[in-house]
Amino acid sequence: MKGVLITGATGNIGSRLVKEYLLYSDHSIFALVRGNSQCHAEERVRKVLDFWDCPWNQYRSRITVMRGDVLEPDLGLTAETIRKICERTHLFVHAASNIRLDLSVDEARRTILGGTRNAYALARKLPRLCRFGFISTTEVVGSYPGVAKEEFLSDYPLEFLNNYELGKFESEEFLKQQMQHGASVTIFRPSMVVGESDTGKVLKFQSFYMMAEKMLLQPDYPILPKGPPVDTIPVDILARGIAKLMEHPCGEDRVFHLAQGMEDRTEFSTFIDKLQSVAERQRQQAIRRPVFVSAVFHRLLLGLLKRFTWGKLRRSVRIQLMFLRYSRASWRIESQRTREALASLGVAWPRFDDYLPEVMTYYFGHRDRMRMPF
Repeated sequence: MKGVLITGATGNIGSRLVKEYLLYSDHSIFALVRGNSQCHAEERVRKVLDFWDCPWNQYRSRITVMRGDVLEPDLGLTAETIRKICERTHLFVHAASNIRLDLSVDEARRTILGGTRNAYALARKLPRLCRFGFISTTEVVGSYPGVAKEEFLSDYPLEFLNNYELGKFESEEFLKQQMQHGASVTIFRPSMVVGESDTGKVLKFQSFYMMAEKMLLQPDYPILPKGPPVDTIPVDILARGIAKLMEHPCGEDRVFHLAQGMEDRTEFSTFIDKLQSVAERQRQQAIRRPVFVSAVFHRLLLGLLKRFTWGKLRRSVRIQLMFLRYSRASWRIESQRTREALASLGVAWPRFDDYLPEVMTYYFGHRDRMRMPF
């Protein structure tokens, strides 16, 4: 029986990947989880399995919970634990990451790049390992105005919009160096992660949902900047794609864009139109549409508001200023190779229009638990 080690196993992507392997493979799962104790780590895994309708008692024989931290050498695992997984680990998916957008350069390098280095260092100690997978992001292209191909971006004239992107880029470059020395690595760049394509279910409401709230559903004030193209990936398609490509020969030493890409490009104004139509239909009420202005005008407006606001509104202004830099991004993401590879593996790729209603139905039904990572 093959074994797959997954870091960030209780996160948005990692937990859905655990579900994918449990339901559609016979692999053993080694789940790296932070926790105050082993019991605490196991309880965290139980909760996410319950969320994904994978009862602990039914699958516990296939799951080994390992309390650890990607910021520590050997991921904080004991020598005994490493010996136990050495002969059983064939795949390693590094999904853990610091996802904050306000990181300093030093913090991004310590947590994102440092975590990747530590994960790969442990991977090298696993004699049966066939593939190391790294979850990056399409945002690693920064504000690059051209078409971002499914390749390493070493020679692209990149300008990063935040240090999260910097950390992911430098992690990719580190792994590229390892590939040049014979390592088998696959890089996955997902766009904004949303709920499952058929149920809308998602563990955490993150960037897409905050954008929907602040740009249409419940803006703090009625004047907002025009945004960049909107690109999303349902978490089930993302997890299925990772699981399939991690074991397929076509996935070795490649970069894959799990994103709508050019084939299903959604401009910002079109996104607002579609979101408004779906939301009004589901909530059966009219939604007042904000006035969208240029980024330059909006920056001047925010500068004034920052001087005369405080509390919650001041925090909102600060977040708006942080996201304003995205308004100049054009994001032309190529994903044809990924789509063709997954089609050959039997993975259907739904269109944005098809899964948006399910995503919003689930969101409106569980909106009260919205917690944003900012």
